[in-house]
Amino acid sequence: MSFSTEAEAFESALAAMQDGALAVEDFASEADFKYAKALYDEAAAKQAYRNDQRVNFEGEVLASRARVAELEQLRTEAPGAQYTDPTRERYKRELIARGYDPDRNGGRYLQYQKSPYYGAMVAADDIVQSVISGDVALEAVSREQRMAADLVRQLDATGKPYDITKLEKQLGKVLKGEELQGALAFALATKEYDTQGLESPSQRELQRAAKQREAKAEEQAVADDAAITADLEGELDQQALFMQRLQRDTTTDRDILGSRIAASLAAEREAVPLTLSGELAPVPAQIDSSDERFSYRKTADGYQVMQEGREPYNVPRGSRAARSIEQVLAGGAALPPRRAAPAPAPTPTPTPEPAPVNSAAALAAYTPDDSAAPAGEAEPPAPQSFNYRKMTDEELERLANQ
Repeated sequence: MSFSTEAEAFESALAAMQDGALAVEDFASEADFKYAKALYDEAAAKQAYRNDQRVNFEGEVLASRARVAELEQLRTEAPGAQYTDPTRERYKRELIARGYDPDRNGGRYLQYQKSPYYGAMVAADDIVQSVISGDVALEAVSREQRMAADLVRQLDATGKPYDITKLEKQLGKVLKGEELQGALAFALATKEYDTQGLESPSQRELQRAAKQREAKAEEQAVADDAAITADLEGELDQQALFMQRLQRDTTTDRDILGSRIAASLAAEREAVPLTLSGELAPVPAQIDSSDERFSYRKTADGYQVMQEGREPYNVPRGSRAARSIEQVLAGGAALPPRRAAPAPAPTPTPTPEPAPVNSAAALAAYTPDDSAAPAGEAEPPAPQSFNYRKMTDEELERLANQ
């Protein structure tokens, strides 16, 4: 087998179920197919699959997928598939962009469009089609047309092969410009007229009937393709409804509660006050109640400290200075300054507790640095993403009731 693990074989089985059924041709070998199918059948019997894998086991979804695959195959094989084939349409757009006309005369002379004889070929085809549709004989009515018809029939009478370049060379001895092009087109039309035997009214009738049958078949092919497309779109819409219903069925109360908490936390992190014009509104500064020389403005990364006689500076969130500010703004006392580590001695002497100091003293030893936390302080960790699926029900309920 080509699978290295059981999980790989099971995932291959789920991938193969995209068309509604497991088939041998979906796998590298028959042994792979049998092994993957056995794993799939066991999981289906025991319902041993995740919620996000459930869609690959639901009968309604699988039946819809099989129907979609069937309709897509019909659409590919149907005579009218050419009208909605994306590849064909892309090629057509590319040809048009390069100056070609894929629709002119049914595209029969598309390969000659850059040839100097393209205009004569298309004009000759128009003459022949008018003879068939009008049920009339081909008659030369001008000097150049008579010259062209006579030349073609003389060359045919010799039985020797010739091509369009020889016709142009012979007619070009006496005709030039538009007259030459018109005579060349009539010569090609005469050749086609004689080859198909269109001088006979009955033959023209047969050709006309064939053209009518082709037009009717083309019209029917377009209608069939439109019907298949409508069925396919309807089946895909039905499949989308199945998927929505499954999504509702697999959404538990726990999922709903977790999603609400996650949304609430995200809103708290992202909420930013705006002015009426839509611009960010400045957060008002708060004056230090213990020392009016200091005021603080909360920022996304911590606090901005404004002190008389100094430029404003930033205090990172989570640092000791930030925690001291938070205590002062909450009505408490500032954190005491850090104690220096005692010098090593045989008998250490206890260091007395320092007297409380105000917030100005607590900040005096702090050197502001917009890019890093104070010495001895680590950068505060980034807030962890909220993943309620890893929490117990008790933890989730406790968080929801905070």
